[in-house]
Amino acid sequence: MSDATMPIAKLNRAIKTYLIIDIFSEYLIKGSIGGLMKIVKNQIKSSGIRRFQAFTLIEVLISTAIAALSIGGVIYGYTMSAQRAEWSAYSLAAHGLAMKYLEQTRSCKWDDSAEVN
Repeated sequence: MSDATMPIAKLNRAIKTYLIIDIFSEYLIKGSIGGLMKIVKNQIKSSGIRRFQAFTLIEVLISTAIAALSIGGVIYGYTMSAQRAEWSAYSLAAHGLAMKYLEQTRSCKWDDSAEVN
């Protein structure tokens, strides 16, 4: 943005902010959503500011793709976390059983005088 258009952009932002404050103050006085919509339409028509621009189709597609990848990543991370937690539980159970049998073997009474065939 060049230096010449900077004050115009700030002025447009200030006008939009003023309009929003003005619209909501009228809404609080009148107190109905239908009345709010009429106020918004009248303010946009009377202000001379052009209507808000919509998104293009390519912007919508790209943002949808990004959202889908993000949500897919979260779901993949959740499933991998669940699988690792399950594996960890099985590993801990196997370790516990192995330690149990090692302790039984260690605490056995051994007969050193027995003959081996």
